[in-house]
Order: sequence, then C-alpha cells, then structure tokens
Amino acid sequence: MSSYFGGGPDQGGKPQDGEWLDRLDRFMQRLLKPDKPEDSARGAKVKASGDYSEWLAQLVKDLLKPIEISGDTGVEDSTDSLVRTLTAKEPKKLTVTMQLPYDTNLRTLQVFATSELLRVMGLPDNRTHTVRFPCRVYPRSGRARLEDGRLVIKFRRRPLDQNEVELFIRL
Repeated sequence: MSSYFGGGPDQGGKPQDGEWLDRLDRFMQRLLKPDKPEDSARGAKVKASGDYSEWLAQLVKDLLKPIEISGDTGVEDSTDSLVRTLTAKEPKKLTVTMQLPYDTNLRTLQVFATSELLRVMGLPDNRTHTVRFPCRVYPRSGRARLEDGRLVIKFRRRPLDQNEVELFIRL
C-alpha cells in the first residue's frame, strides 16, 4: 500500500517532483471545501497563482485566536495577574513556583499560607497575589526560597480524610 504523499516502497515513500503539491492541493480542497480561497474576493488571483500560503497563514491565525468564554465558568482568570504561578502536585508534596516581577522589593515581600491557599504580599504597587492549592497541605511545612528571580515554595501534602460521618437532619 502506498502512503498518501509517496509512491510506495519502490520510491522510498518520497513523492515525485511536483506530485506532492498536487496531492496537497487536492487534500486542501477536500478538507476545506466551504472555506476555499476561491470563495473569497481575491479568489481568482489565488487560484491563478496556486499560492495558498497567505490564505493558509490567515487560516492558522484565526484558528489560534483565543476563545472568548461568556458567563461565569467558576475558574479564576490568571491572565491579568501580576505574577505567573505554576503548581506541581507530587505524591507527598506540592510545589508552587512564582515568577516575580523584576521590580519586586524582596525586603517587603511576605508569604502567608493556610491549608488551602497561599497569599503573597508586598508585590509592586502594593499588590497581593493569592493562589488556591489543588490539594490540602500542611501550612507549617512550607519552605520558601528564591531561585533566579522565582519564588519556589514546597509543602507536604495533607492526606485526604477518608472517614465518613453521618450528619443528622434537624426537623
């Protein structure tokens, strides 16, 4: 059986001269039939030259545009955040890495933790950054250190409470 872009084993799977362009053109026409460049205003020019590169580049840009989500998703948006944060959950520990802004005064920087969240105070413009943990931790086990302008904080994870308790309903 021959591959899509090649002629088979006798040719090493490599296409003949210009054959791959014809196959790519047919593939693009089948895949994107309603959105072919021939349907656009400058379609005659694109069809005559056979150059789909500009049209394909615009198509890729449109596909990679951020999607606007309407309504409340329940997820905190961190795109407008001052600090880029990454949390890594391991079996026994949780690591929080924060890329601090370049103008952060380390003397005023303060870090507070509870079992469910981390709060960093003293950021530029007297701002505060709060991170909600993906799991519960022991806050007193936290160790913070600076590495190349990043604040790395490690916590021991708290095991999940597997006990089930019956709750009585009052009437």
